Amino acid sequence: LVDATTLARARAAGLDPAAMLADNDSTRFFAEIGDLVQPGPTKTNVNDCRIILVG
Repeated sequence: LVDATTLARARAAGLDPAAMLADNDSTRFFAEIGDLVQPGPTKTNVNDCRIILVG
């Protein structure tokens, strides 16, 4: 989650927010400042889709 203190806390932790954004490294960015949201398992199969084409 991002709030008004995010950039200041990132810089205080020695992070370079612009470089991490350019590297698509949001997971490490938020983990380093303690703001990483990691949802647990949803116990659903919404990503398990198989399509078979018979022709």
